[in-house]
Amino acid sequence: MKWQDTVKQSGEERTSLVLMYLALGEDYSYNMAKKYFSIEATEEKGWSEDKLKKLKSLKDPSQLSHLLKKMEKKELLVSSDTEVNGRNRHVYRLNPQILCSILNIPNMKNPTEAEIIKAFLDELSKKEREPYFDVWRTMEILDFISFLYFLENESKEHDMNEATNILSKIIDDHFELEKSIRKIQSKINSPFSAGIRLRKKARRE
Repeated sequence: MKWQDTVKQSGEERTSLVLMYLALGEDYSYNMAKKYFSIEATEEKGWSEDKLKKLKSLKDPSQLSHLLKKMEKKELLVSSDTEVNGRNRHVYRLNPQILCSILNIPNMKNPTEAEIIKAFLDELSKKEREPYFDVWRTMEILDFISFLYFLENESKEHDMNEATNILSKIIDDHFELEKSIRKIQSKINSPFSAGIRLRKKARRE
């Protein structure tokens, strides 16, 4: 349960939106905040007031920079320095390792699987970001599973069947693990403690 727990701890709605945003290619905090989140995520463009309150920090470059560093520390993102329009920028991108099977965390052990995911993300990086804000604003829930469903749908749209199969397996693994947790919780007196123990076991494995 590593990745979804990490997303929750970092602020579920804003972290999930950043993951979907960076699935479309690398970017740096100032550009993300000022060119996209401040312009595309607004009430005028159909975003709800409640959702915007949870995403407010994404519009401030310094707060967004802090979040991106936090997400990188938790291994959701990777970063590098690169030249953008003649200036050195610290850019962030999605860490492909978070797309490995939920039950095989932390390593994507199959090289072929890694290559398929890389090819899929490379294809996504060719897309314009603006239209996707209309997709994201209609999502009732923004969480790690919403992020996975978003990627699965994009892989289908791109007719990348192998990537779709991998993403479907990740989603299935998640729900199987959730079902196992609920089953154990229903059999003992302290479901909260059981959930913690099972999550720790899942992390060790």
